Amino acid sequence: MTYGAQISVLTLMPTILMSQGYTISKSLLFTMVMQSGSLFGALAASYCGYHFPRKRVLTIGAGLACAAGLSFGFLTVNVGLVLLFGACFTFCVVLLNTSIWIFAPEQYPTDVRAFGTSLILALGTLAGALTPLASGRVFEAYGVGGMFSMLAAMYAVFALSVQFAPETFGRPMGEPEPDDKAEPAVGSGAASISGS
Repeated sequence: MTYGAQISVLTLMPTILMSQGYTISKSLLFTMVMQSGSLFGALAASYCGYHFPRKRVLTIGAGLACAAGLSFGFLTVNVGLVLLFGACFTFCVVLLNTSIWIFAPEQYPTDVRAFGTSLILALGTLAGALTPLASGRVFEAYGVGGMFSMLAAMYAVFALSVQFAPETFGRPMGEPEPDDKAEPAVGSGAASISGS
């Protein structure tokens, strides 16, 4: 969800701004200014990764992305609001994408971690390739508000799906779930054989 939304915005933002009456040079300049939110999103993800539970960061970030996307879609009546809501949206996108890469590897035990993480990366890359096509169609049919409503809905799905994963904050990577920690004593079978 979040990779598809990010690539959609990166790909289509100059076109979106031109549709709102800005020149191509201003559209590219505004896009660059809005991308400043990415730096702060990455810094926030780094800080939150050390201090807050993963699911809380991802859920709140997805809610803020919904709000920023809808605000951009329906409330950008002047340049200041375009830049503000655009920067807020890119902040949320990079906060989420960076936090996912903290959270995702922690979901898997060591023996399948590389496979699980690469599967998520492959799905994200596929979403990044396909979602801009759908976003472009929605933009053509329903305008900026329709497209950002679609992206907001994607973040709502993201926030909901995160709730099904186990929280990993404060747990060493690779450590089994608490109910899996009880293992049979090593050599108990040999002791029973030799004792008979």
